[in-house]
Amino acid sequence: MGSRVDSDHVGFHRRRTSGAEPRAVSSRLSSISPGAQECTEKFHGHRSAVGPTAGEALYTGEAWYEELRERYRPERLRYLLIAESPPDSGQGERRFFYSPVLTIDNLYRAVAEAVYGGEGVDIRNKPAVLERLRADGFWLIDAVEHPINNLPSAARARTIRDAVPSLVSRCIDLSPERGTIICHAKVYSLAAQALRQTHVHVLHDEALPFPLGNFRTRFVEGFRRSLRP
Repeated sequence: MGSRVDSDHVGFHRRRTSGAEPRAVSSRLSSISPGAQECTEKFHGHRSAVGPTAGEALYTGEAWYEELRERYRPERLRYLLIAESPPDSGQGERRFFYSPVLTIDNLYRAVAEAVYGGEGVDIRNKPAVLERLRADGFWLIDAVEHPINNLPSAARARTIRDAVPSLVSRCIDLSPERGTIICHAKVYSLAAQALRQTHVHVLHDEALPFPLGNFRTRFVEGFRRSLRP
């Protein structure tokens, strides 16, 4: 790769994504508010119990998103990207950051431009770029694991706020080497402080706007600044 991202891909070792030891996680969670801590610890200790069954996930479509996401999970996680939620495409063709089919894909296009712009990479070849992102240690998760983009603004904010404890727990578990980049302004405003309180390294001090229309340039510039050592 170029100068923006270290290109040492040799000797990847699979990281333990459940890697935080219980005492360490408990210590880090103690710095957030009691209510958030209670919800987070409940999520951390009982994820398999409260999560949807395979049949339920398949019915709601969550399995489709997670299968694609896991396909591009890096062996060595360096940068953890956080989006709002998987998109609800309504009756149209399903869209998703990790879908191999290139559609509107505002977030994918902006991330690809931010990381590989100027390197002669054809971002229209989405499967190849997704594979390169995986090899370079980038991985995207969602603050809310089911689509909320069609909800009213207040309901979206409430849903994100309710998901913050579980997001904090997942970020602690995943423990990216370089840190996290929050790819949505509302998620940043609601989650960044809680992430920092638990020593999750957020790589930018200002919110990145979702890269829609004229906001793409601001997103790309802010994302690139986040990659600088």
